Amino acid sequence: MFEAFGDMSLDLLRAFEVAARLRSFTAA
Repeated sequence: MFEAFGDMSLDLLRAFEVAARLRSFTAA
């Protein structure tokens, strides 16, 4: 599945990390 995304996977991972950080800040 990841191969299909290719470089998109990197962007998705970064976006997920940013979202997780935003949630952590809002939660805290």
